[in-house]
Amino acid sequence: MIALKDTLSSQLKISQISVNITNGKYLSVGLINSPYNDSSSEVQKKLALQIGETAYNLVGKKNHLVAGRVNYISSQNFFIFHSTSTRGVSMELSRFTARDTTAQTGM
Repeated sequence: MIALKDTLSSQLKISQISVNITNGKYLSVGLINSPYNDSSSEVQKKLALQIGETAYNLVGKKNHLVAGRVNYISSQNFFIFHSTSTRGVSMELSRFTARDTTAQTGM
């Protein structure tokens, strides 16, 4: 998983990336405060597919990855207040298709 995180960080030129694989089948990638957060839905879908293809080629075959999600996360701290906004793209890695979902939270 470290190799995947390092590869994605290098390819995308983003330092704050989280990568998690659940049950060897579900990939979750978080791009935190990245320049892609404000990109159009189409750009985010294309990037999610690129990330999915990279992940599938590096670890997917071994882990039998079937689905995943790329989250574009905006995180801000205001003294004791923390705000997070997330836009996500779900992926079916076996088909390399993507669909868009959006969620927002604040604490």
